[in-house]
Amino acid sequence: MEEHIHGPDCGAIVIMRFPADQYQRCKNGLIKNLPIHSNYSDGEVEGIANYDQITKLEGYWPADKGLAFLAFESYPAADRWTYSVPDIKQPDWLGGIDMILVPCCEHTKIRHSVVQILDLDIRDYESLSQAYSPEASELLKQHDARQVVSVDVLKSGKKVKGQWDPGYLIVNTWESEDCFNQAYYGEKNQSLIQKRLASALSNSCVCVIEPLIQRHY
Repeated sequence: MEEHIHGPDCGAIVIMRFPADQYQRCKNGLIKNLPIHSNYSDGEVEGIANYDQITKLEGYWPADKGLAFLAFESYPAADRWTYSVPDIKQPDWLGGIDMILVPCCEHTKIRHSVVQILDLDIRDYESLSQAYSPEASELLKQHDARQVVSVDVLKSGKKVKGQWDPGYLIVNTWESEDCFNQAYYGEKNQSLIQKRLASALSNSCVCVIEPLIQRHY
């Protein structure tokens, strides 16, 4: 398992968790601030999901939170953006939100509509890297999925605000719910889950995100 340490040319993603009853306000706020967002390294709102589009997979995941994903071409630009949007500076914005900033792997765009998040509490990093990660990477390739984030948030990311304190964060994206379900519930991944749980606890979910604007890929 290779951590992605950010540099000036690396992409980054801001992940927001907002109260489910604030979905429309969050969506309206993101649309309102799109001009500010695009000024920072050609940033884009990759997508948004309400609580009923999110499925808990393992451990704890709040059932009353929605998710939004914002992408930037560089980590420094994303960091500057967090200081530049007036709404973010309000402590009670959307009734209180969680917001983290993480560097990307080689893929700086989410592109796919299905997003899997794994928040890992790693007990044995070496064992996880050797026994789990190579096979997990191969499974992603077989199903044309992408690993967008793989990072120790405390060391190489940033908690912007809120109560969410991720450990080691992994974000994978999948082309469709069918592709994800076939991989996640398949026999090979069930053995992989056991290998991962031998070295780390995980709080994880999968969600279907909807774009705010038309993508131009």
